[in-house]
Amino acid sequence: MTSGSGALRHVVARRTHKERHQLASRQKLGLLEKHKDYSKRAKDYHKKEDQLNNLRQKAALRNKDEFYYRMTSSKQKKGDVIHSGAKLDRDQLKLVDTQDLRYVSNRRVIDEKKIEKMKKNLHLLDDYSGRHTIFVDSEDESSQAAANGKGKHHPVIDCTTKNRGILSYLDMSNNPLDWLLINEPSV
Repeated sequence: MTSGSGALRHVVARRTHKERHQLASRQKLGLLEKHKDYSKRAKDYHKKEDQLNNLRQKAALRNKDEFYYRMTSSKQKKGDVIHSGAKLDRDQLKLVDTQDLRYVSNRRVIDEKKIEKMKKNLHLLDDYSGRHTIFVDSEDESSQAAANGKGKHHPVIDCTTKNRGILSYLDMSNNPLDWLLINEPSV
């Protein structure tokens, strides 16, 4: 036998041994508990037992002189603690409701004012619609602009919306120094 064949026997699938079923003659006694059923029941029992032991230990170590202000508004009845909240009469309930309504309406007014203020500041933002509107003086220029797509193109400067003003300025100006100022790299 080689050294590799010993490891091979661990790889071979083995048959799982199943527990026996309940005999027909014993079915009248109820469900036969298998080992997995027992282990599940035992874990649950021990978990509950540990919780009870923790509660017993907390009760044994409790300071009897301990005081909380909540204790003044609560009573014990048969070992159970009953918290008695202050009951409000109809007039007090109406007052609380009107205060809530006032608060909500006040918040609504504040939020509406915020929205108005934000709308006033919207004109500072660029309205980017993705479309370019080109204004021309004649029919010939409009057909030329339509043929070019976005209008005039320049070989050096990209023809984005931010540079359109520069292109129109260069068309009006004949000064060669303007080219140097525009093409100068920004710092």
